[in-house]
Amino acid sequence: MMILAIHNHKGGVGTTTLAAHLCALARDLGLRVAGASADPKNELPRWLDAAQIPCIELHAGEWPDAANDLDLVIVDVQSQSAPAIDPDVWVLPITDRMAEENARALSDRLRGPVLWLPNESRRLSTTAPPSYLEGRVEVGPTIPYSHALVEASAQRGIIWALPELARSPGARALRTALQEVLRRSADLAGHSLPGLTSPPNAASIGDLDAVTAAPAP
Repeated sequence: MMILAIHNHKGGVGTTTLAAHLCALARDLGLRVAGASADPKNELPRWLDAAQIPCIELHAGEWPDAANDLDLVIVDVQSQSAPAIDPDVWVLPITDRMAEENARALSDRLRGPVLWLPNESRRLSTTAPPSYLEGRVEVGPTIPYSHALVEASAQRGIIWALPELARSPGARALRTALQEVLRRSADLAGHSLPGLTSPPNAASIGDLDAVTAAPAP
C-alpha cells in the first residue's frame, strides 16, 4: 500500500479537490484506492460518497486492517497541527505566495519525500526548491486552472464524471496532470502502480497546455 498525503497549512489551496480527483483517477486506472481525511472539517467523505469510493476513518494515525488490501490511500490534510500520519509521499499544493512560504517551512519539517504542486496554474517564484531542500523536494506538474473545475468543485463532483463537463478541455488536462502526479509520487516512494509506468504522451500534454492560463485576479 502506498500512502499519499495532500497537505498545506494555508486553507483554500485545493487539498480536498485534489485528493478527491486523485482517488477517482486511481480508481479509473484500476487501482484499489480509498481516501482518508485528516481535516477537522472532514470534507473528503462528501466528495467520495457520491463517487462511491471508500473513505477510511483515521484513529490516531492508525490504519484499519482493511487498508492492507489497498494499492493506494490518498489523505486529505488541512490542519495547523502536525498530522499523526507517516505517508510515503507528501504533496503540497501551492496557489499563492503564502502557500509557497508555508510549503518551504513544512518541507523542512516533514519526514519523507515531498512533491510541490503548483495549483490553479500558479507559477512558483522559483523553478526548483531552495538549495537546503535539494534531494528532499521535487516540483511536480502544474495543475491547470479551468472554469469547468470550478463548477465541478462547487458541486463536490469529479469533473470527468459530470456529463456536462466530462469532455471539457479542463477535464482532460486535469486527468493528464494528476496521472503525472501519481506517477511521480510512485517513483519518489519506490512503489510500482499499474498504469503509471510511463509519462503522459505528447498529445495529452497538449490538452494541458490549452487550459493553463491563470485566472484573472
